[in-house]
Order: sequence, then C-alpha cells, then structure tokens
Amino acid sequence: MNTSDSKSVSVPSDPTGETSPVSASSLAARLFNVYAAPGEVFDELQTRPPSTANWVVPMLLLMVVSAVGAWLVFSQPAFQQQQDEAQARFMQRLVEKGKVPPEAAAAQDTAGPRSTLKYTLGPTAGAVVTSLAAPFWGALLLWIIGAKLLKGGFSYLKALEAAGLACMIDVLGALVKTLLILATANLHATVSPALALREVDWFNPAHLVLVSLDLFALWLYAVRAVAMARLGKLSLGVCLASMVACYAGLAGLMIGVMLAFRAFLGL
Repeated sequence: MNTSDSKSVSVPSDPTGETSPVSASSLAARLFNVYAAPGEVFDELQTRPPSTANWVVPMLLLMVVSAVGAWLVFSQPAFQQQQDEAQARFMQRLVEKGKVPPEAAAAQDTAGPRSTLKYTLGPTAGAVVTSLAAPFWGALLLWIIGAKLLKGGFSYLKALEAAGLACMIDVLGALVKTLLILATANLHATVSPALALREVDWFNPAHLVLVSLDLFALWLYAVRAVAMARLGKLSLGVCLASMVACYAGLAGLMIGVMLAFRAFLGL
C-alpha cells in the first residue's frame, strides 16, 4: 500500500516554468478536507502519484461505522419489534390478496422469538458488502460519465481514488443515520423529508421519492461532480447536471423496481 504522504509535488514557482517542491497534504487532511474543500483535495490528486490509501482507508472506515451502526440498531429489542411488526403487516397484506395461505402467516406468528444474532447478522453483513463496493461503484460512475462520455480523459484508478475519498460523506452519513434512528426510535429514519412520515411504506412511490431526497446522498453526488470536474478539467455545471441526472435515474430505477415487485405480488 502506498501511503507516501510525506512526498513533495512540484508546481510552477514563476512564469518561466521553474518548479519548487511543495509538501503534499497528509492523508488525514485529505479525508477531512473532503467535507470543507473537496476541490482542493481533487486538485491535489492530479499531481500526486497513485495512493491506494486514498480509497482503502475511507472504505474501511465506512465498513466499520456502517457495520457497528447496523449491529447497534438491530441488537435493540425495540427495533427488533419494529422489524417483526413490519414483516407481520407485509404478510397480512399477502394473505388479504390471497398470495399466501393464512396458515403460513399463523406459522410465522407462532415461530417464537429469534436470537439477537439472527436480527443483526443480515443487516451487518449487508453493511459490510455495500461498504466494500462503494468506492468501486462510485469510481465506475465517475469514469464512465466523466472520462468517457464527457471526454475527461482520467484513468479509472484516479476515479477510484476520488470516489474513495468521497466515501467520507457516506461515513458521516452512516454515523448521523445511526444516531438519528436511536434518537427517534424509528428504524427507517433518514436525513430526508421522509423523516416527517410516521411510517415509510416501501411500496408507496411518494414515500420512495421522499426517501430518495436524502441529504447525504445528494451531498455525495455533488462531491463526485466536483471530483469529475477537477480530474477531467470539465465544467462544474455540466458535471453537476450529469450527476443529478444520474442520481435521478438510479432513484427512478429503484422506484420502478419496487412498483414492479408490488404489481407482481398484486398489492
């Protein structure tokens, strides 16, 4: 792993083209500057040699914060009860539509309590998997849209570094979401207009639209747009518009999948 943060980069010192060494920022500074000055962070990526720490460290931080948050939430009896009640309501809707026999619903009700491990294992594993995939998915978006479609010309590895650093937005988002869930005692609490809903219906398109307007998700895509603009020397306005269109398209796809699933179940 290349973590040579103490190396210097050369920048022009005067109009004649002479250069002088300038100390590069530390990894810790880059991680925190993503929140305050992302443009400066991504400008520095252009002149620095590749560093796997730029994406590995944020990915590991995201994995730890997300996994611990998931375990902390789903280990609480109150949230376990919320999950059981949501599953019971879903099963009841299937029974009412004739998709599931009443005996199956009754068998689930009499199955008895589950262990804490059974509640926490799935969400914790899911948090680990999505965290490991986050920088690669973000890099793919940056590379396809910025380097290929908009002709930015930067490599996938540079996109991976930028996407990894942008994952620091997800790290803060995961922490805030965990605290928000614990504070509101609402399993589905997010930093979005959906927070005003008493309960989120995942088959209601209006509810899904509100959930998609998550502050940290929008912030993440804005930071990705800055990264795309700086790495490819592209117009920030064009990059922002591209990222907004990308996010809207992905959110629309998610809503479409949920509506198709609802239609398949006849709900």
